[in-house]
Amino acid sequence: MDNPFVCPRCDHPITTWQHDGETYQRCLSCGFKNTTADETD
Repeated sequence: MDNPFVCPRCDHPITTWQHDGETYQRCLSCGFKNTTADETD
């Protein structure tokens, strides 16, 4: 279990990185993007 995040679109692992104190997630397979930054959810 290297990466607990999988893409909701294609089930490939999602790459996670941090920038300016915020965490971003993107699937390098299909390009799906997610962010855990504070947003209206």
